[in-house]
Amino acid sequence: MDINLKGRKFTWFSNPMNGFVTRERLDKVIVKWEWRRLYQNATLTALPAIEFDHCPLVLRLQPKKNFERYFKEGIETTKHVILLCPWTTATWFGVQSQRLPTLETIKSFVEWLLEMCRKIRGQAKEEAEDLIGRIGMLSWEIRKTRNQTIFRNTNPNPNATIIRAKILESEIREAMQRKEKLRQNHNKSISRRSITWRPPPGDWLKANVDDAYSRSTAEGATAVVIRDNSGRLLTGESM
Repeated sequence: MDINLKGRKFTWFSNPMNGFVTRERLDKVIVKWEWRRLYQNATLTALPAIEFDHCPLVLRLQPKKNFERYFKEGIETTKHVILLCPWTTATWFGVQSQRLPTLETIKSFVEWLLEMCRKIRGQAKEEAEDLIGRIGMLSWEIRKTRNQTIFRNTNPNPNATIIRAKILESEIREAMQRKEKLRQNHNKSISRRSITWRPPPGDWLKANVDDAYSRSTAEGATAVVIRDNSGRLLTGESM
């Protein structure tokens, strides 16, 4: 890719003939995309020509370690990708968002998201987590659609993005319901689990005693069994 020339727009001029001078930009600096992402603040300027008809070019580098990616002709920011791109604005409008994102109301995506969470929790406490989760799922699907547009050269479709977000929401809800059902069944199995018999130590014998009574007759019975440490029944008695 070519780095834009700042200041004067030409790098070469012809000898004047009849007072007419031809000026062209013949000299350029061509860089790779990865290089341009690393040096986003690099500037290219042309100095005045002194001895030759070509202007010297000066490339000034101001590297940035934490850089953002380019999107078409500008720097791609998260708030533009998720909220302010024309097709994403249509997507948020299609889901009837409580607050449509605009350039005047958004400083950053994080601030907008926190503000939305605060308002949702204040207005709809019972459904707050579902609504906040819905915003997260739609943001995720918007990002995926953006990647499809760039890397697979597809056209972004707000309606299709909304449908995919709803499908994702349904799948996550079903997965959470299955997880909760498994947890409840596990708790029930633990509560119903019978107490296992523990063997006595060494050569000891173990006596287990149990009794039962009838409320209607006021009669009862007691039973005892004796086992060794291998669990073998030695004797038993009831009375």
